[in-house]
Amino acid sequence: EKKRNKEKKEFNYYIVHTTGPERLGMLAQVASIVSDNGMEILASRATLLGGDFSMMIHIRTTERKAAEKMKEELLAIPDVKTWVHDASSTTDDSNTVGQG
Repeated sequence: EKKRNKEKKEFNYYIVHTTGPERLGMLAQVASIVSDNGMEILASRATLLGGDFSMMIHIRTTERKAAEKMKEELLAIPDVKTWVHDASSTTDDSNTVGQG
């Protein structure tokens, strides 16, 4: 029986904050961009503030290049401001929020 070499995956973590005018499908658009780039959503919060929405998501990936592509796509959404924070140095698998 062959033993499998189990390598521990190195994850990169990000916090994405998106805000802009409320419009139908905005949350789905952001979530689609994240998942289409192979990211895993660990936790999310979204709210409406007057006529604007605000959303924060905590994500992880093993591919840093995919994160850069995701960031470019999020920044290209019209009338929306997006910030992407690399949280890799402050997050590890032992304290990841949204899992359990």
